[in-house]
Amino acid sequence: MKKNILFTAVMLFCMSAGLYAQKMKTPKDSIRFVGKGVTMIGGSFNYGGSSAPVTNMSTHNFSLNAHAMHFVHRNIAVGGYLMFNLNSVPGGPAQKIFTWGIGGGPTVRFYKMFNRYFGIFEQSRVGVMYSRINIGTPASVGENLSIGLQMSPGLTFFPVRRLSVDLLIGGLYLDYSNLLGGPGSPGTLNYGLSLLQGTGIGVNYFIGR
Repeated sequence: MKKNILFTAVMLFCMSAGLYAQKMKTPKDSIRFVGKGVTMIGGSFNYGGSSAPVTNMSTHNFSLNAHAMHFVHRNIAVGGYLMFNLNSVPGGPAQKIFTWGIGGGPTVRFYKMFNRYFGIFEQSRVGVMYSRINIGTPASVGENLSIGLQMSPGLTFFPVRRLSVDLLIGGLYLDYSNLLGGPGSPGTLNYGLSLLQGTGIGVNYFIGR
């Protein structure tokens, strides 16, 4: 009888310990990565501006990005994005240049989580952008087509398991513009490193995490 009671107690203890270990294992193993098969949808908002009080001129840039990505491997997501951009810059004492554009292309992200709340990522994009340019009043209208590559680092915060808030911090960019300029306006190659270009706030929702 005593042997049966002791055996039952040991079995109950082992079962309880196993269930507790299994319960603790899931968050411990999953807090440092986003698993394969998860889908992420979200977007980001970017705004930048400057002003010169002496000349009373200002520069404003606004962009809205939307993306959808699928994790093909632990912490690696691939997908596509769409972007809408508005830009207003001074074109002289009595005129401004106003530009709007729309574009998109493929994108990829690599995550590194430090704990269940905070992590970093690197985002790479290749995209095509079509722009309409209005110069002066009355406006003369031009068109522009550009293709480019941008690599941006970012910080991510998970307030809850399936929702993240991102801070994108500029990065490396390379683009070839004026593709619609014709023979008299050859294409222009631009490249550089900027901590401000592309900086923005983003929100993502993770399906299946």
